[in-house]
Amino acid sequence: MAQVKIYNNGSGGGGGGTAVILADTGTGSSVRCGVSSSASGNYSFAVGKCTTASGNYSTISGGNCNIANAIYSTISGGFCNTASGTYSTIAGGCCNTASGDFSTIGGGNNNCSIGEGTTIAGGNNNCANTISGYGFGGSFVGGGRFNSALGNTGVIGGGANNTISALGSSHTVIGGGMCNTASGDYNTISGGSFNTNSGYNATIGGGNSNISSATFSTIGGGQLNTASSGRSTISGGCCNVSSGCASTISGGYKNLAQAIAGFVGGGTCNSVCNVTSGCLAFGAVVVGGVGNNTTGGTWNLPTCVFTVAPTRCNAGIYSAVGGGFQNRATGGSSTISGGYCNTSSGNFSNIGGGYRNIASSTNSAVLGGTTNNTSTFDCSMIVGSNITADRVCTTFVNNLSIKNIPTSSAGLPSGSVWSNVGILNIVP
Repeated sequence: MAQVKIYNNGSGGGGGGTAVILADTGTGSSVRCGVSSSASGNYSFAVGKCTTASGNYSTISGGNCNIANAIYSTISGGFCNTASGTYSTIAGGCCNTASGDFSTIGGGNNNCSIGEGTTIAGGNNNCANTISGYGFGGSFVGGGRFNSALGNTGVIGGGANNTISALGSSHTVIGGGMCNTASGDYNTISGGSFNTNSGYNATIGGGNSNISSATFSTIGGGQLNTASSGRSTISGGCCNVSSGCASTISGGYKNLAQAIAGFVGGGTCNSVCNVTSGCLAFGAVVVGGVGNNTTGGTWNLPTCVFTVAPTRCNAGIYSAVGGGFQNRATGGSSTISGGYCNTSSGNFSNIGGGYRNIASSTNSAVLGGTTNNTSTFDCSMIVGSNITADRVCTTFVNNLSIKNIPTSSAGLPSGSVWSNVGILNIVP
């Protein structure tokens, strides 16, 4: 077959001149002469300096020391790039390697697109890999440095030292940030640093050193938070643990939601848990405050931290604490609105507030005050201070002042109190 030559006619334009593009050893191949390039693959093309197009139908459009040694591989330019996967492409950059079939590198430095259908847009020292023939397509790295996307259809947008670490995981995304790791299917880390997402359909929005390790678990941000049970959520804060199924912590510091469907709004060292089972504290709530559903410890007010950690108490099922300090709602459906060191341990008991009050009997209540105790008497109510109940279905007060008391029994129902010239009477 006749050799086809492309001539450089020089400045004279009068014909003749030196051949620039010559046929090489591959069938139908073309090579730039005089620059130590070669086109040994059939129908291959190589220009630039010291380039090698050894794959059939491979193309090198320019650059220096580039190698395209797979069928239909392409390198547009750059330095020391290698396209060794079938249909692989490198647009430019330096020392990049596209070894996976259908892999692509846009540019950058020392990037490796290893798996089938993987893509690296740029950056340096990034790696994209996947399982060949897995059927989900290749992973993608947009840029940054030292990022590694190993999962099928995994995406790392950028940042540094981020890793999609499970080769068989799929549809996992790291938007950016630094030193984040995602290893499960359909997981997302939007950004931040040193976050770990190993759940399924789990999400970390950002922050630092957060862990989302369960199905549909979510952490919005903050630091050192852990969402470790299915559908658990932590919006932010620091050192919070949401370990109960469908539990939620909105924020705060060192809060624990181990109860199933438990909720902590914020504050410090609040707890909704039961050491036997989170089911036994189902739906327990602490809105805020300090150390609620805990006892003991040493609270340092100037620094606002427990210098000695308190002991957690079992929260009652459907119980609620609004706020305050170390209030304990341990009875089923018990409620404490606020105050200091109050204990609502009777089922359906209620404490409005105050100091060291105890509602320990069923359907009992303490409005407020200090050091009141309903004891064992059901349906008792205390209004005042330093009162201990001694009868069921009774309201206890220190003093009673009745204003605007009726002066006639006319129209009053049975059991009503009225004043007959200063003498109290009860309507029969």
